[in-house]
Amino acid sequence: MQLRKGQNAQLDQAEVVVRCTWHKRPAIDADLSALLLTPDGKVRGDFEFVFYNQAEPRDDSTHHGGKRSAGTSMEDRITVDLYRLDQEIERIAIVLSLDAPTPATLADLGQADIAVHGASGSALATFTIDDWSSETAAVTVEIYRRDHRWKIRAVGQGYHDGLAGLARAFGVTVDDDTDAPTSEPAAPPVVHGPPPIDWSNPPVPAGYELQEPNMSFRFRKSIPIVPGVRVNVSRSGIGYSAGVKGARITKHANGRVSRTLSVPGTGLSHQTTIRGNRSRPTSTSAPRRRTPTAAATPVSQLPPPLPVPVIPPPHAPAWERELFQILHSRTPTDYVGVAQRHGHIAPNIRILAAALEGLLHFEFADTNPAAAHRARSLLGWVVAQHVNLSADPFVQKYIPERRWPVEIVHGVTAALRISDDVLILAAAELHQGAGDLPAAIWTVEYATPTAHAALSLADLYSSADRHQDVVDLTNGITNEDDATALLLALRGRAFAQLGYNDAARESFKEALRVRSRASEVRHRALLERAQVHLSQNRKAAARKGIEKILAEDPTYPGLHEALAALP
Repeated sequence: MQLRKGQNAQLDQAEVVVRCTWHKRPAIDADLSALLLTPDGKVRGDFEFVFYNQAEPRDDSTHHGGKRSAGTSMEDRITVDLYRLDQEIERIAIVLSLDAPTPATLADLGQADIAVHGASGSALATFTIDDWSSETAAVTVEIYRRDHRWKIRAVGQGYHDGLAGLARAFGVTVDDDTDAPTSEPAAPPVVHGPPPIDWSNPPVPAGYELQEPNMSFRFRKSIPIVPGVRVNVSRSGIGYSAGVKGARITKHANGRVSRTLSVPGTGLSHQTTIRGNRSRPTSTSAPRRRTPTAAATPVSQLPPPLPVPVIPPPHAPAWERELFQILHSRTPTDYVGVAQRHGHIAPNIRILAAALEGLLHFEFADTNPAAAHRARSLLGWVVAQHVNLSADPFVQKYIPERRWPVEIVHGVTAALRISDDVLILAAAELHQGAGDLPAAIWTVEYATPTAHAALSLADLYSSADRHQDVVDLTNGITNEDDATALLLALRGRAFAQLGYNDAARESFKEALRVRSRASEVRHRALLERAQVHLSQNRKAAARKGIEKILAEDPTYPGLHEALAALP
């Protein structure tokens, strides 16, 4: 959208890039900078003046990208993450200032073209300024908040006393350098503020003080099985089974989704199909004729009623009611809006809103690179805060049992709650998908030690050739379910990679001990065990295991390569 002076446009993306380009001129150049302004039109301090000598403000929301040459033109850019912006900031002035000896002006620089893009590269607005006169600095455009939404306005307001005069007008302290000694170059201005932030390990913002980690893998090695969480392994589709005592939802490998309700301790249960499979409709049998029985003490034959959904009372805080209303929203900006309106009131609002938006994008990460990038940015930041959201009163009250499916290992999924570290495991999957294995490992190492989290971490360690770490992680594991059986298979593989073939065979023996485990888990263990047999020249034993897989599933991944390796 081409803007004229005074016009505005809606910004529908949380991250925007403002680029300014001009033609190269001998001995004449310019610089782009940004001023983060409160409602009174002033900066709160020099730390909110972003320019070539201070690339970020205190909240790391804005970044000076630096000038670059583009053919016959020069370009300077400012990137703004509106989600990270401090709640007190209402406006960002994007300033162009002349870098040339007196008496040059912006008229000598010539036409300046402003282009505003989203993080995905899509053009949002453009603005051209070509009517300079004697100005030496100017506010080109401003990004401002209106009715909880962000807009951009074409300004083009010039100043005649350079960047220093413009900065003073907005409250920046500028040293008067007329008295500076001439015997040596003046020192660069001292900017009072914290050093740039390393976002691989960011500090906790004010109000989000670091809590003690909840006994992560870094501190504890025992790995319990979490009630209500089961992993499903399927070749024909992603399956999962999740629930609590008396109620369970299962997505089967054929696509059918069922609900099972039971009365604990009685053996009574009732299963209904919520959604049929993809290949054929679900058949139903005729109802049975009931035989009358003598009156006796009433025994409930019905499943327990589902709990009544909890809703915020009328006197609940505004942030609580607003966040509850958008819990199932498919519009990412809804979460951003709640965080911007109420983040200064409730300490965890920004983190919780970022988590929910991140999980929304995570649903589409497999097929949408932009969604994956946004989800990784949000969930990575949330995880780095080390805030235990499962203990948050809002989560405990309204979404304690809400679940999101996460692929823990290729072909192995689980439906996880916030209390099951869904945020950590989803962030790790996104890091791994982006090729950042160290970040994925660092992330999962802070998860609560559970079988499903251990499975993710063991697979990551194995991918990074950290085989001793796999062994240390899986010490004391026994074959309790599909997850622990697969952990034992990974343990056997790690022993084999370390050269301990006898220990590897013992691990595979335990992994295969229970015949009722998922065939995909058993086949993985058989295939890995066959590699150990081959390395010890036990050809007959290797062939026996590989042919067993061939008989049960001739399309199992890696099977044909194993067959080709047989003598």
